[in-house]
Order: sequence, then C-alpha cells, then structure tokens
Amino acid sequence: MPTTPAEIHDGKVDGDTMTFWVTTDYKGQSYKLAYMGRISAAGDQIAFTFGTADRTWTAQLTAAKSVEAAPAAAPTAAPAAIDVTGHGKGPST
Repeated sequence: MPTTPAEIHDGKVDGDTMTFWVTTDYKGQSYKLAYMGRISAAGDQIAFTFGTADRTWTAQLTAAKSVEAAPAAAPTAAPAAIDVTGHGKGPST
C-alpha cells in the first residue's frame, strides 16, 4: 500500500465497477498496484481487490464512506456520488 500520497492513474467507473492503478515504493523497490473495486448498491462502500500488476501478490480491502452524526431528517435528495479523485495514503510500517 502507498506510504506517501499516491497519484491515481487511469481511474474509471463503469456501472458499479471502479478501476485504477498507483505506483508505490516498498523497501526501495517501485511497484505498480492495480485496484478493481465493486461499489455497493447503497454507494457507501467499495470492495476492492488490489495487488501487483502481474498479480503475483493480491489482497482484499473494503473502503467505507465515513458518516458524521447529524440530526435525523427526511432525505430530500439522492446521496452524493462517491468522490474517487485525490491521493491515497496507506499505513506506515
């Protein structure tokens, strides 16, 4: 996983599928990590499979939209689209 901000490349959303790749460094070696995610029907989670571009290493992760506590109110509009732009930052080792 990226340990510094990573630029998203070739980001695409097609229906409920999202794909992109990032480059990261791990112990002095540069790796291209490819991500393929499925957006939940509610639009609040993305279940990713990600790994090296040659698929010698893969893992699963789920990204969930954070929700801040707010007063209960009747919905007046459709939920906002998921923002897939920006930079990622993974845990430090």
